[in-house]
Amino acid sequence: MADPTDNRRKLTRIPIHLRAELHLKGEPACHVRLENISFSGAGVYCEQMHTPCGQQDLRMVLVLNPEDNRFDINLHAQVVYTHKDGRIGLHFTGIDAESYRHFEHLMIFNSEHGDDLIRELTEHPGLEPSEGGLFAPIDAPDT
Repeated sequence: MADPTDNRRKLTRIPIHLRAELHLKGEPACHVRLENISFSGAGVYCEQMHTPCGQQDLRMVLVLNPEDNRFDINLHAQVVYTHKDGRIGLHFTGIDAESYRHFEHLMIFNSEHGDDLIRELTEHPGLEPSEGGLFAPIDAPDT
């Protein structure tokens, strides 16, 4: 399990605070606050008692406009770590195709170093420069 205090990252991490929801199969949505995000994962904070744990697969929805879900960003992720204070680390495994451009723009426009992010996308078009998974647009619906 990854050390949640280890801040070495392969991709640029952006501090950003947004409302988000974690959706696990058969469970009610867990409302969380996005704390930071990169093209390969995110750190969120959950005040609810029931937080996902272990290597669970889930869907994270970034709520950009609570009045209009057309702008929601749907990311597929796996829980990397949970901490008793409510911190949860996520590794992205995919993104819905219709969310991809919104996500890319969110990242670039909220970064102080947008040029670095664009370079990361150019150098690593799959977005995850590791041997494990591939973070890329996926068309399959969440089942």
